[in-house]
Amino acid sequence: MKKIYDFHTHISKKALTCKCKCNDNEIVSYIDQGIVPIINIQNLEEFKYYKTAECIYDREVLNSNKENFNCNILIYRIEDSVEAIEKLAEEHGMSDAYFSVGVHPFHADQVKGSFANLSAFESLVKNADFVGEIGMDNCWSKADILVQKDVFEKCLILADKYNKKVILHTKNMEKEILDVIKKYELTYIVHWYDCEDYIQEYLDLGSYFTIGPAVFTNEKIVKLVEKCPIDKLLIETDGIDAIEWLKNEKIEVTDIRGILESVIEKISQIKKIDKDKVYDQINDNSVKLLKL
Repeated sequence: MKKIYDFHTHISKKALTCKCKCNDNEIVSYIDQGIVPIINIQNLEEFKYYKTAECIYDREVLNSNKENFNCNILIYRIEDSVEAIEKLAEEHGMSDAYFSVGVHPFHADQVKGSFANLSAFESLVKNADFVGEIGMDNCWSKADILVQKDVFEKCLILADKYNKKVILHTKNMEKEILDVIKKYELTYIVHWYDCEDYIQEYLDLGSYFTIGPAVFTNEKIVKLVEKCPIDKLLIETDGIDAIEWLKNEKIEVTDIRGILESVIEKISQIKKIDKDKVYDQINDNSVKLLKL
C-alpha cells in the first residue's frame, strides 16, 4: 500500500474519551491504512494518547493483546520523561507518525489550562516535529486578539529557538499574521487557508498550503489550488471532528484514506494534471518537509 500523508490532523474527541486499546486506537488505524499522520497536540492529554499509540504500535503486541491491552504503565512513563518515551517508542519500532505542538488561537487565554505550565509546553515543542497550529483568529475564537498575538509570537520564538517548521491558523487575520511571520526565517505550512488575498506573499516566504475536503465546497480554496504551484501543496483532513463539522455527517477513521485520495483527485482536476503525478508530487512535498 502506497503511503499517503495527512499533513494536519487531530485526535478526535471520541478517541480521547475512549479507553485506549490496541484494536481501537485511532492513530494505529491511520497507520494501518498506510496514512502518515502529522498530529496536532493541543494539550497534555492528547500528547499521552499519541505517545501511548507510539508505544503499542508493535504487531506482535497488537495481535496478542487485542482485547484488553492495558496502557497504564506507559501513561506514567509519559508523565515522567519525554526523552524516555522517545527511546521506548524507538525500541517498539513505531511506524511513521509525526506530531506538532502549539497553542491554538481558540485557547490563547488558557495556556496553563492546556499544558499545565509553560515549561511543559516548551519541553513538548523541543521534542516535536512541528510547532502548530498557531496563529490568530478573528472569526471563531473568543480570546482577545492582543492575547492571541502575544501567545502566537511566544510560540514563534520557541519555533525559532528549536528550528521547527510552523503550521499556521490564519482565519480572518491573514495580513496580520503575514506581518508577524516576516520577522522569522522559518518554514511555514498554512492550514485551511480561506482567503483569496496574500497568497503570493505567503508563497514568497516559501510557505506551503494544506488542502482538505473543503476544496469540494469552498470556491476560495479552489482558487488557492489554481494559484499555488503544485510543489507547494500538501493535503490534510484537519481530523475526524473537522470533517464531521464540514460534511454534517458521521465519519469513521476507516474513511480517512478515501477522503485524502478524493482530495488528491480534486486537485488533479482543478490543475488539469494527471492524478498519479499529483499524488507523487504531494508525497514528495511531504517527505521533503519531514526531512528538513
